[in-house]
Amino acid sequence: MLNSVPAALMQSYLRRVWTSAHCGLGWVSPDLLFRILLAAPVLLWAVAVLSFTGEGGPGKPSAETRAVTPFGSDTAGAPVVVAARLVCSLANEDAAAASIKEFDGLSSVAADDESYWLFGDSWLKRKRAGYLFANAVAAKTTDNNATDCVSLDYKASNGIAEPLFPMKKGETTAWPDGGVAVEPGYVDFYFASVERTSPSEWHVEAVGLGRFDTDTMNGQRLVENLWDETSGFADIVTGARSPLLQGDDVFVFLRTNTNRHLLARVPADSMGSSSAYSYWDGEGWSPSPADAESLWPEPATELPTHNGLSVRYDDFLGKWLAVYNRGLSTISVRVSDRLTGPWSGEVQWLDCKTLFKSAVWPICYYAEQHWQLARDGGRTIYVTVSSAPPYDVYLFEFRLGAAVHQWRDGAGRTSYSPVSPGDAYVDKGVAFYASDTPVSGFQPVYSWETSEGERVYSSQEPGPSFTAGGVAFYAPTSSKVPDSIVPYDPVYRWDAGQAHIYSTASAGLEDQGYVRGEVTFYAVCGDADMDGAGDCLE
Repeated sequence: MLNSVPAALMQSYLRRVWTSAHCGLGWVSPDLLFRILLAAPVLLWAVAVLSFTGEGGPGKPSAETRAVTPFGSDTAGAPVVVAARLVCSLANEDAAAASIKEFDGLSSVAADDESYWLFGDSWLKRKRAGYLFANAVAAKTTDNNATDCVSLDYKASNGIAEPLFPMKKGETTAWPDGGVAVEPGYVDFYFASVERTSPSEWHVEAVGLGRFDTDTMNGQRLVENLWDETSGFADIVTGARSPLLQGDDVFVFLRTNTNRHLLARVPADSMGSSSAYSYWDGEGWSPSPADAESLWPEPATELPTHNGLSVRYDDFLGKWLAVYNRGLSTISVRVSDRLTGPWSGEVQWLDCKTLFKSAVWPICYYAEQHWQLARDGGRTIYVTVSSAPPYDVYLFEFRLGAAVHQWRDGAGRTSYSPVSPGDAYVDKGVAFYASDTPVSGFQPVYSWETSEGERVYSSQEPGPSFTAGGVAFYAPTSSKVPDSIVPYDPVYRWDAGQAHIYSTASAGLEDQGYVRGEVTFYAVCGDADMDGAGDCLE
């Protein structure tokens, strides 16, 4: 059977949000459009479970040992976010200038000193009543400062957005998937050809390859069928995301209809030849699709558990970072030293249900990293997701944290820092997560010492006998940071004479002779090793 949600299950969902819809190219009434926007495009994208990506990120991981430890004591874990905010909706003035009302997607590809943003199913305002449907719209920009959104210049004619590439006869729609710039002046992109078999079932007929030139953004279909249900996989490939140009090869992440994550490799000059691809089988590369193994296990479920991976190399982490939508309702991540794995356990960065309260399933989907927007040495990254209603793409900013460890020397003195204070100190584990560089809304926390050797940590001078020893880390001094959607835990100072421990624990240190003092600052307690216990308490 082709990739689809079971009819009975989908029909039950459709009865809640949809009575009829038509994905045509002509006039659509506002009332019918509303029903379509709630059901047809969103279900089409989510059920087919495709995704978008951008061009290959920076180089392969270095063997250099990092000084700052963003992962905590368990380097098998994924990074923790210490600040996050919703930057903007992309259905903004730039989109309106191209008559775009609503859309989803998207991928971005950096090429020729610009970046190209590829969206999926889009609804365009007509100059008279009604709306037009476009299977894919595209924009370009030189704006890589995303702190207040990104300015986009859409491919349009007479103020109306034009599709990136055409549909063929008989298709319900066709979406651009992952794209990569292999040669100057062009971007090659995978696309999905989608067909509707009934009002409640959709499937990806095939995954093909297209190309557009970076001057006009006029796209063409080069290869109609790289993979379909007859390609020899144990299941069916329904999307191709995050093509990464590494040397002479392109690595691309395939998503299947049973939720598997497959990794394929192909010579960059042979992307259009299905026989040129090889597949990671868990130990090496095989030319047989039947040997392809998932990068990590995923349950086979009636409804999709994700919609593919957005993978990029992050300089701050020194690792490959995979971002995806667990259950189509979160933004979750894993990391690895190698594209082939092993990949870490999963860490959730955002529960989309807390923000998109009016959305129907899928709550958020098509999480995509935009590596060209990253700043602060890879500590700040930008991710888009789609949601509906309203049918839109949202840009988020995530600030990666540094694990602040508790260090102890032979005399029992403690130090709190993301890096070792010296050979005399032993790492006692992660105390909390903060930042090793300035962050908006965070305050510098200093290490203060007396001549007798007493050491405390505070954003303000604790008394006239203390001398500042420099900034130890940056942390909030309030439980709420303006614009940040990350919850913060109080960090208490526990005192036993001149010895001090800083912990999020509100009780439990009394039997060690400590008395709980005031809240000194706030921090994040992640669970990088995914064992269900917060790293702070561990």
